Amino acid sequence: MNITYIVIIVAFLFLIVPWITVGVRHLKLLRKNVIDSWEFVDEKIRARHDLLPLIVEVIRGSANSGESAFSTSFTKIADRLVQARDQARRVYFASGEKTETEYELSKVVSDLINFGNGLSDVSKDIRFLEFKKELNDFGSDIENRSREYNEVVRKFNTNRNIFILKPITFLLRMNQALIFEFEK
Repeated sequence: MNITYIVIIVAFLFLIVPWITVGVRHLKLLRKNVIDSWEFVDEKIRARHDLLPLIVEVIRGSANSGESAFSTSFTKIADRLVQARDQARRVYFASGEKTETEYELSKVVSDLINFGNGLSDVSKDIRFLEFKKELNDFGSDIENRSREYNEVVRKFNTNRNIFILKPITFLLRMNQALIFEFEK
């Protein structure tokens, strides 16, 4: 074999090996950032889920529950809340399904808060007002964290689609990360 061929092969290896090494490290770091960022969002979502039974108990305990209209309406909302919360808790990862389940849960939570605001005993209860504020704060935190998560996802997806990194993403089977939209 000619020395020229050996030099070309060695030079080619000196280009390919660093390209693969740097590309793999870069993409793995970006993917780790996506995972870490999602955990940051999910932490607040789970805390919000954990707060919901408490606000139901506050409304149940503060309201004059002798009225049958109260019992029927409250039971319907509480049942919807339990179903929506269970569905939202079953979806762990950012996806369209997670967005939908959290949106449905937010609608039921809004109905529950409006129901509590409509009852004079409940709307004056300090615990109800504190839980209501805490739910609102969780909503704002989740919204802010999901914006940050979406920025990290966009950066990952953009880098993943760069021509030079495309073969590496194919070999590593790195799928696009999904956006999570949250509405209070």
